[in-house]
Amino acid sequence: VRFPPLVVDEASLPDCLLPLAWTSPDEESKGRRLLMAIMHRDYPHYGVQFHPESICTSHGATLLKNFVGMALKGVGTQARRSCLGLESGNGSEAVVPGVCRPSEGRVERGEPCARIHRGIADGGLWINALALKSEERIDAEKMFLDCCFGGGGEQGSQDTFWLDSSNLDYSGARFSYMGRRGGKFWRRIEYVLGDQSELLGTMKIGDTEGGEEVLTFRKEDGITFWDCMDGMVQETSKRMSDQGAHFICGGDGELGTLPSGWSLKNDGGAAEGDPLPFDFQCGFVGYIGYEMKAQCGGSMKHEASHPDSFFFFADQVIAIDHDDGTIYFLELSEHKLDGPSSWMKGALASMTGDSLAGVDPGSGGLPCDKNLKESAEWSRIHEEYVGDIGSCKEYLLDGDSYEICLTNRLKIEGEFQNALDYYRLLRQRNPAPYSAFLDFTSRAPDQKTGLTICCSSPERFLKLTRAGVLEAKPIKGTIRRGRTKDEDAEALNTLRCSGKDRAENLMIVDLLRNDLGRVSELGSVHVPKLMDVESYATVHQMVSTVRGQKAQGVTPVDCIRCAFPAGSMTGAPKIRTMQIIDDLEMESRGVYSGTIGYISCRDGCFDMNVVIRTAIFSGTGTIVGAGGAITIQSNAESEFDEIVVKAEVLVSTPSSRGQP
Repeated sequence: VRFPPLVVDEASLPDCLLPLAWTSPDEESKGRRLLMAIMHRDYPHYGVQFHPESICTSHGATLLKNFVGMALKGVGTQARRSCLGLESGNGSEAVVPGVCRPSEGRVERGEPCARIHRGIADGGLWINALALKSEERIDAEKMFLDCCFGGGGEQGSQDTFWLDSSNLDYSGARFSYMGRRGGKFWRRIEYVLGDQSELLGTMKIGDTEGGEEVLTFRKEDGITFWDCMDGMVQETSKRMSDQGAHFICGGDGELGTLPSGWSLKNDGGAAEGDPLPFDFQCGFVGYIGYEMKAQCGGSMKHEASHPDSFFFFADQVIAIDHDDGTIYFLELSEHKLDGPSSWMKGALASMTGDSLAGVDPGSGGLPCDKNLKESAEWSRIHEEYVGDIGSCKEYLLDGDSYEICLTNRLKIEGEFQNALDYYRLLRQRNPAPYSAFLDFTSRAPDQKTGLTICCSSPERFLKLTRAGVLEAKPIKGTIRRGRTKDEDAEALNTLRCSGKDRAENLMIVDLLRNDLGRVSELGSVHVPKLMDVESYATVHQMVSTVRGQKAQGVTPVDCIRCAFPAGSMTGAPKIRTMQIIDDLEMESRGVYSGTIGYISCRDGCFDMNVVIRTAIFSGTGTIVGAGGAITIQSNAESEFDEIVVKAEVLVSTPSSRGQP
C-alpha cells in the first residue's frame, strides 16, 4: 500500500543512492514503474515509500522485521539496546512512543469527582431495576414523549436525552436509552475551553435544585477536561455496589394498573444481582465537541459558540431492549428499594394516560427551501469551498497529509419553534443506529438562548464493552441511493468498487488501528470487517470495523482521549491534518465532528458516535455541518455535491425531498 502523492524521479537520484524496488506498471500509474525503495551504497540507510504497517499490505510484519534487521546490522549491541530504549541495568520498563500511560494520582487531582456523590461511601450506590415486558414492539418515540416529555409538566423537554437506535434493522441497534432531569444524584456538567495559554477551562456543575458550582482550571493547575472526566468516572465506579442490579418485584398492587399489553418481567424471573443485558446503567450522557482536541494533541484555534462539552449525570434512565421487547426503569439510590420509586410510578402512570405520540409533528423541515448549492447560508460558498479543496491538494502534494476531511457549515437564521417535532420527522426520514436528541435549554434564562441537538448519525466513534473490547466503525465513502431498484444496485456497486473511496477508507482504518493500538493489549488490534457497504434511508456508505482489547491500567476516558477526535473527521496523519483544517476552515466546528454518547457509572463502559448528519438549534439560528475527505484524486465539484447530499436530508421538507 502506498499513500503519498509524491513520486521520486529515479533519474534525479545521486550516485550514492541505489534503487531497490518498484511498483508494477498499472492504470493508476499510467504504465510507469514507480520507485518504492532505495538504499545508500555505503551506509546502512534505507528508505521506503510504501506502508508496511497498513492493513492491506501483504507480509507487512516481515517487511518491518527485515527493515529493522538491515538498519541495525553492524551496530554494536549496546547502541542497539539504547536505540530501542532497552538500556541494561536501569531496571526500568522500556517506554514505547505513543502508547497511552495512566497518570499517577490523576483521580485525586480531579477536583470535580467529589462534587457528584459527596458523602457516599465506596460500594454505597445501588442500581434498582424495574423491568416490564411488552406483548408488541416497543414504540420508543411514544415512550420518550410520555415518560420524558409529556410527563414533564411545565418542564417539557428541558434537560432531556434520548440515545435513539432508530434504525432497528441494523444489527447494532438493539438498545435505546432516555431520561430527563432526575433525582438526588442528577447533575448537569458543562465545560468551556479557555485560551490554553493561561486558562485551560471552566466547568459548571448544576443540580436539580438550581444550585451551581463553578470550577476554574488554570494552566498551572495542569488539570484538563479529560482529567476531570476521568476522575468523575473512576470515583463514581468506586461508589457502585458490586452486587449487580437489584430487581424490584411489584407486590400488593404497588405498581397500580399496568398499561395494556405490559407485564412485570422480573416477577420471580430475575434473581438478585443478575446482570442487565446492556452496558449503560445510569451515568454520564452528553457530547464532547470537536474543539476539545486542544487538550489531546490539537491546538486551540477557534472558539466554539456553544459549550465545548456538555453532560448530564443521569441517575434515572429508561432502557429499551428492542429485540427482547423489554423496558427497564433504572434508578440509583443509597440502598435497595423495597418497591417502585415515586419516579417509576409516575413514569408508569404517564404510559397509561393521554399520549403525545399521536400528535402530528407537522412538516418538520427547517426554514430553508433554497438550492443548497447556490445558497448564501453556507459558511463558505461554493467558490470558496472549491478553492479550499485546491488548497488541500497543495498540502497533499507537499506531503503534509494523505487525506484531509474538509467541512462546511450551513447556517439558517431565525429561531426554530419545535426541535423535538423536527427530530421526530428526522428519525423517520433518516433512521440511524447512533441517533440522539439532547436538550440543554434549562441552562438558559429562556429557550431562545438554549441548545438542542438533533443527530441521526450512522457512525460509531468508539465503544467499550464490559469484556474490555474496544470497537470503532469508521465511515469513509458515501453515495446517494438510486430512485429505482436497478439504480440503487448500480450506486451500491459503484461505491464498493470506487478506488478513491476505498483509499479514503483504508487510510482512516490504519489511523484507527494506530489510535486503538495506543490503549490496547499488544497484538489485539484487528479488522474483522474491511470496506463493507451499509445501506441507509438516503445513502450507501463504506464502513469498516476495528477492534482491540483494552490494556490493563488504561482507563475508559484514556481510550476516548487517545482516539479523539474521530479520524474520519480529521484525516491522516491526525495532528498535522488538524492544523491544516484549522487554517482552512477559519471557524469552530463545535458539536459537529465531536461525539455523543454515554459512559456508564458501573464500570466505565461507553458507546460514542461521530456527530454527523446533525442539526444544532439555538436562539441565534440553526447549524448543519457537512464534509468529506479530500485526497489527491478528489474532484472539487463532486466533493461539493457530496456535502449537499449529506445536508439535504437535514434541511429539506418531506414534500421537497422526494423518495430515495
